[in-house]
Amino acid sequence: MNMTEIGNLIDVLKINYMSFASDVEKQIKLWYPYLKELSYLSARQAVTEYMLKNDFPPSISQIVQLTQKYELRSKASGSIESASIVFSRRIKEYETSLKKGDSKMWNSYVQRVNVICSGFEIEPPANEFELARATLLNKIAEAFKNEKEV
Repeated sequence: MNMTEIGNLIDVLKINYMSFASDVEKQIKLWYPYLKELSYLSARQAVTEYMLKNDFPPSISQIVQLTQKYELRSKASGSIESASIVFSRRIKEYETSLKKGDSKMWNSYVQRVNVICSGFEIEPPANEFELARATLLNKIAEAFKNEKEV
């Protein structure tokens, strides 16, 4: 985050809390070392959440903690999205192998699912029932994703 973005956050806080930051330039310089490595989008979400829940202005530590929470959510969401894309490809291969009755393809599919799960630190399906359940859940998630995009 740059100094202009930090200034934008401080301006929003100043509007909401009249007693906050009488000297904006000084406040920017004070906050910059703590916020420079953080995402502006996450910080903006943190400031919004803070203002909705608190009657008094935040400390820098409160903003940093909330911002880090939003950044973790964002990273987790990206990992889940990546896993979902890879898993979708594997589902198509699985469906193809079932239609063809190809046990070699099926075994290869199960091995790859196990590797993918371990890469994302997810417990792999223990049996065909769990694999089918995971496949169904993925299809439901994909349907919701497509619905959101419309």
